[in-house]
Amino acid sequence: MNQMSISGRDHHLVLTMTTPEESGVVSFQVGNEKTSARLLYIEERLKDMTIFEGDSATLSCVTSDSCTPVTWKRNNVTLLPGEKYEPLKHGKRNILLIHKIGRDDAGIYMCDTGDMQSSATLTVK
Repeated sequence: MNQMSISGRDHHLVLTMTTPEESGVVSFQVGNEKTSARLLYIEERLKDMTIFEGDSATLSCVTSDSCTPVTWKRNNVTLLPGEKYEPLKHGKRNILLIHKIGRDDAGIYMCDTGDMQSSATLTVK
């Protein structure tokens, strides 16, 4: 349930049940002072997958906003683009191509927006 609280001059709005319909911009105004924040949502989360050694893998997550920057991580370490990892963006869809899968590529992969994350396990056979 969403909650608003006031403590002295501090006002807090806690949104606990965000849905795709609630994404967008939320504004708060007191007198002439106004502030706003963009609410983001991961519409399509990463899915666990099993890949054979030597194959390629495609991981994908969809955010509620096409401008949302995404960082890809493996076992909580940021992945850098290169021959092994190829991040792509098509509108709201964020894709990570992993080329020439090896056993050491197994792990937990994360699509991280900074505020929200989606993770999945990649198993290599």
